[in-house]
Amino acid sequence: MNKPAAASYRQPMTEEEIQLLQEMAHIAPAKILLLVGFYGFFFWLAFHVHFTALLLLVGLVLFSLAYIVYTQFFPNNLLRQDIKNGQKIVVQGQVEEKSEAGHNDSYTLTILNHTFAVSEEDWQSFRKGQMVEIHFAPLSKHLFEVNPIN
Repeated sequence: MNKPAAASYRQPMTEEEIQLLQEMAHIAPAKILLLVGFYGFFFWLAFHVHFTALLLLVGLVLFSLAYIVYTQFFPNNLLRQDIKNGQKIVVQGQVEEKSEAGHNDSYTLTILNHTFAVSEEDWQSFRKGQMVEIHFAPLSKHLFEVNPIN
């Protein structure tokens, strides 16, 4: 019995996929801003009006440093690089392995030695040996879609 052909190639991302990555890339800086705002407000309440200007300056410096560190050293940077490249990888092949970790509800499929975290619905809908096509961002490994190949 012959094994079906497998392939892996690059393809331009759609506008919807780029927009999704852009939304994901902006979530973390927004969280940092909210956190800094919360602590800034807390310190303002603690010292009331006496050190307001100094605290504002310190808050802005801390926010700037946190933003720079986050964008340079954390996965958010990978999302930005994927957006800049505008390319995704399409992998077509057999499901080599299925695994599930019940304690944290994570489900993975392995295709062409790539392991992908998938939803429970996708995990249940594919069987080992079935041909599938997976679209994902190359650096952040964000999964766009999983489709069966007939």
